[in-house]
Amino acid sequence: MEKQQSAKKFWIGGTLAVIVIFGGVYFFFTQKGKEELRQALKKPVIVDEVIKIPEIKAVAGTEGWFPNKDAYKVPLVPQNDGDRVVVVGAVVTTRGAYLVALPVAESWGSDAKLVLVKSLGAVTLDGKSAGWQVVFGSKKKKKGYEIIVEKEVITAQKEIPSRVYGASVPANFALRDAVWAITILAENPQFKQATMTGLNFVYNADAKAWDYVIANSFGGSSVRVR
Repeated sequence: MEKQQSAKKFWIGGTLAVIVIFGGVYFFFTQKGKEELRQALKKPVIVDEVIKIPEIKAVAGTEGWFPNKDAYKVPLVPQNDGDRVVVVGAVVTTRGAYLVALPVAESWGSDAKLVLVKSLGAVTLDGKSAGWQVVFGSKKKKKGYEIIVEKEVITAQKEIPSRVYGASVPANFALRDAVWAITILAENPQFKQATMTGLNFVYNADAKAWDYVIANSFGGSSVRVR
């Protein structure tokens, strides 16, 4: 019995040794193996940005259709850890920025409604960015109110002329946050090699619906909240 167990252990040990040897040969003596090993050892990219606050003097209603195109290009479908992006200070999503800004907007105007939320830096695959521009409108005041949210802190705010006054956010906003929109886009085979640079959440007055507008290497794509 002991001989059988020893033989079994010897056979298992020998098999593992063969696997290790052939694995080593594959990774270190073939070009494909070297590349796969190199990719596997890559670490996520760390992006530390200085947020650029856009100069906005008035809201015409079209600003939400032009997401940021200057931020770091984030792969929509990472092939390995080297394709993954970590953005320093990216702690809130579009909805998170809206919730931070909402009490201030309501103090400004009792009927304040959201017009748009715009990313001011790179957007991670979980829908977060280090900076957001959040714009509200008030029919009573016939004005707009711009709030800049960096991390989870309001760093700037001002009243601005506006021709649009926003709308109530979707009832399912919590379920249809930015990560949902990004996932929808990434699941499309067309975007397997695409990168993302910006994301807006904007009210489409013509359709009377909310859209995510995502800047990517193919141009701009919108995802309707339903």
